[in-house]
Parts: sequence; C-alpha cells; structure tokens
Amino acid sequence: MTSSATVIADNPSLNVRLDNVVRQPKRVIVDSQLRVSRKSRIFGLSGETLVYTCIDNTDTITVPAKNGHADLTAVLKDLGTNQQCNNVVVEAGGRFTGALLSQDLVDELVLYTAPLLLGEGAKPAFNFPFVVKLSEAKRFYIHDCSIIGDDSKTVLRKVKS
Repeated sequence: MTSSATVIADNPSLNVRLDNVVRQPKRVIVDSQLRVSRKSRIFGLSGETLVYTCIDNTDTITVPAKNGHADLTAVLKDLGTNQQCNNVVVEAGGRFTGALLSQDLVDELVLYTAPLLLGEGAKPAFNFPFVVKLSEAKRFYIHDCSIIGDDSKTVLRKVKS
C-alpha cells in the first residue's frame, strides 16, 4: 500500500521482481482526491491495483474522509473484509507512514537503513505529532536485525499494551 504522493513523486512499481513469480501482490493506492495519473507505471503491470478515494468513481473504492484525507481505518477494514488481505505492506513517505502510526494502525515496522547521515534537511521516515512525554511515544521492540550488504534490516514489533 502506498499514497498518491509517493506514486506521483516516485512512480513505483510495487511488484515482485524475482524470476518465476507467478502471483503478484495486490497493489493499493490511497488517493483521496484522485490525483494519480492512470498512465503511472503501477497501472501498467500484471496483477491487481486497488485505488481508495473519497470521490465516487466506478474504477475505485470509495471510503469516507477523515480530517481531509481518506479514512485509513476504513481502507484497512475493506482490505481485510472485502479484498482478502491478511497482511498489508506499506512503502511510502513520512506523512503517510506517520498517519498510520498516529492512528495506531501499525503492528510491525521493517526498516531498511543505509549507513548514510543526511542531516536536518532530510525528510523524516515518520512524520507525526511531537511527543511531549515519553509515556506518549509509540512503543516497539526489536524482533530481528540483520545485515544485507552494506545496509541493515531491523524488524520492530508493537508492544502490546
């Protein structure tokens, strides 16, 4: 699942690019205002692409708006109930991932990190409201860590409250 902003900025494929892959995952775009062009790469690939929006349209799935954006709880509910999706992988920018975290919709984070320091002008991986007290922080535990080439992969799982 990704956001319209990510599709517009990066034109991703969101597909499996391994040899002998028979089935592609469903690709999901949350595009509350239908800003993504149907000429984007994601629509030209084999497999299903679902678009969730707040605008009635015959080629999309309509969900209610929440704070001017598509209601992410409604999107996830539809994916589980009507689209037979048990797991949802998100590849998106800081605003979208931050919205998911802010609404407590994330059970696991898989973070791929390169050994590069970009400085204060870099875009944050998660953009959500500042935490004033540590008791308000989003709490995860480290489930797994591994090295992949020069990069690291860290799997964080949500602490059950």
